[in-house]
Amino acid sequence: MRLYEVSTDSTTCNLSSWYAMVLRLTDDLNANHFINVASVHLPTRDYTTGGNAKDCAWDNMKLLNPVIDGLGSASMRIMAGDWNHADATVDSSGNFSFWECEYAGTNVDVGTCGGQNLGWKDAMYRACGLTGAAAYNCLHTNHWTHGSSHARIDFLFATAYAIYNQVTVDWAAAYASAGSPPGVNTYSDHRGQGALLRYY
Repeated sequence: MRLYEVSTDSTTCNLSSWYAMVLRLTDDLNANHFINVASVHLPTRDYTTGGNAKDCAWDNMKLLNPVIDGLGSASMRIMAGDWNHADATVDSSGNFSFWECEYAGTNVDVGTCGGQNLGWKDAMYRACGLTGAAAYNCLHTNHWTHGSSHARIDFLFATAYAIYNQVTVDWAAAYASAGSPPGVNTYSDHRGQGALLRYY
C-alpha cells in the first residue's frame, strides 16, 4: 500500500495538499489476478492563468494515473472517490453543454482532453448506455452523488472486462442499513456507488 501525496504549490493546481491511497491487491482464490486500487479525494479549487481557468481535477488525474499503473500490471484497476469537480458544464437553463476536461480525459467512452484519454470506464455511464445530453440527463437523474442541486462529483472508475449491477445508494437506504432511527442521519452527505466487476 502507498499513500500518494501532492504537496502545496501555489503556481500549479496543487493549491492545497491532497492525498490518494493506492494499493495493490492479490485475489486469494487466484494468485494470478492482481487489482490496483486508488481511493481519491481531490481539492476543490481551480486556478486561473492567462485569463483561463485550469481544470485542476484533470491536472491531478494526470499525476495520479501513472502512480496506479506503477504498482504493476493488473487484471483490473479501480479508482473511486470524491473529485470535487463536476462531470459536465450546463447552460443557464441547466441543459447539458459539454463534458468537463477531467471527465472527457478520464472516461474512455466520452472523448479526450487535449487529445489524451486515460482509458477508464465510468461504471454509472455504462449503466445508462447513452451518449451526450441523454447520458448527462440519465446520470444526473439516477446517479447524482451530492447536494440539493444533484451534483455529480463522485465517481467509480474501472478498467475491467465487464461492469454489472451498478447502483447509486440513496440516503434513505443507507440510513436504514446503518440502523439509524427515523430522521437521524448517520451517513455521508455524498451518496455511495457500487458495481460488480469482471476481470479481463
